[in-house]
Amino acid sequence: MIKQKNEFEIISDFFSPLARDKGSFGLSDDVAALSLEKDYEFIVSTDMLVSGVHFFSSDKPEDVASKCIRVNISDIISKGGIPKYYFLSIALPKEIDDKWLRSFTKSLGIEQKNFDIFLMGGDTVSTSGPLIVNIVCIGVVKNNHLIRRNGARPGDDIYVTGEIGSAKIGLEICKKNITVNSNLENYFIKKYRLPKPKKQLGPKLINIATSSIDISDGLISDLNHICLASNVKAEINYYLLPITDYVSELRIDENELKNILLNGGDDYEILFTANSENSSKIIDLSKSLKVDITKIGVIVDGEGIVVLNNESEKMDLILDGYKHR
Repeated sequence: MIKQKNEFEIISDFFSPLARDKGSFGLSDDVAALSLEKDYEFIVSTDMLVSGVHFFSSDKPEDVASKCIRVNISDIISKGGIPKYYFLSIALPKEIDDKWLRSFTKSLGIEQKNFDIFLMGGDTVSTSGPLIVNIVCIGVVKNNHLIRRNGARPGDDIYVTGEIGSAKIGLEICKKNITVNSNLENYFIKKYRLPKPKKQLGPKLINIATSSIDISDGLISDLNHICLASNVKAEINYYLLPITDYVSELRIDENELKNILLNGGDDYEILFTANSENSSKIIDLSKSLKVDITKIGVIVDGEGIVVLNNESEKMDLILDGYKHR
């Protein structure tokens, strides 16, 4: 019988090598020391991911690690911030072995290099329940330049990066609710498992975006957060929503597709508003950073969200958001 490592051995063998910033003290102390440049402030976000809720128990450890990092830094990036540090707490079921942990932490190391962030601390415990990973991500932003939800104003344009709906389609493929050929399957499932936060774009939106949020719970749900915080109404054109051409190859009816695009979650794209005078700057950003940015609507006086067709007629739809449960 192979003896299982205790929490101190797990930290020493697998997580300490990731703690390269001097302020982490190699995870050998009770606290970490975070450095902050002049004229900047810290911003903090946290997300907990649970096996069977946010990812499948059969997912590869490297995919779990990548998704945990990316969904957590997505909040920081969407607010104009630069991710710098993270704290990771993990509850490990007994079936998690050294091989799993080795793959998991190797992937964390790769993500650290990709996004220039450092592990600074956390906690490790055993559990009789599912695998749980909680990350606290700490970023920096120039003083008083945080892009909040509450800045949208009537007349602002509404933009979204990348494409929406693909992650939800990937989830439905994993759940065998949608059947596709192997090429399409790989494309959509990768969108679900490995979101791509727009790390270069986020900070560039400072002084351009009036409000912003990342799309985690679905376009409508997250746009509604902006509307509520800003006390405004949103009008979006359904036929302007950016989707992949591969959608045309799916065997799903139009109503199901509408539900996926409007209410599906896990896209982790940036949804933001901006004064119409900044439209040329946004086009230039899209070109220079090679990030697709699509105008999908406008902010008006009132409350709620209206989805319109190409004739500016209100579409009769059920507007809800994705629930991670």
